[in-house]
Amino acid sequence: MSRTDYTITHRKVTTDKPFEDVRLAFESQLGPVDEQPYTDLSAGADAQEIRVRLEKIPGSSGMTNFHCYDHGALLRIKGLDRKALSYVVGNSLIAIEMTQFSLDAAVHLPFRLELYVDEAGKTVFAYDLPSSILKRFADPRIDETGAMLDSKVAAVIEKSIH
Repeated sequence: MSRTDYTITHRKVTTDKPFEDVRLAFESQLGPVDEQPYTDLSAGADAQEIRVRLEKIPGSSGMTNFHCYDHGALLRIKGLDRKALSYVVGNSLIAIEMTQFSLDAAVHLPFRLELYVDEAGKTVFAYDLPSSILKRFADPRIDETGAMLDSKVAAVIEKSIH
């Protein structure tokens, strides 16, 4: 067993823009998940053909919404009424740019973002900076792709809140 300790940079972006407007703007930039290419690859389909299909999936942000669940609904179990959505987003082709060098990186890909309304009524995006998560691999090839992901995430959030 091995253990690696490292520091993660957590980022919060807050806006006065209504939650629902931010949610719609964010989701409109993400492509839908399509599991079929993975199934086809497992069944022996041509890898280059699948690559072409995967290139068409991401939305205008270059990212895919792999999953979204309503964390606010879960909080109703505790009697809380909160608007909170947890997203799992990424890009399969970007992920393989990193996982070809370290399969451990797949633990962090796709990555998560939380969109919620805070106690002050502000809409908030909260996430761990991809580059800080991936920095632990100490591989410049992964670092470069992680920095690119930081830029993609910042751009999609910026577009969502303005």
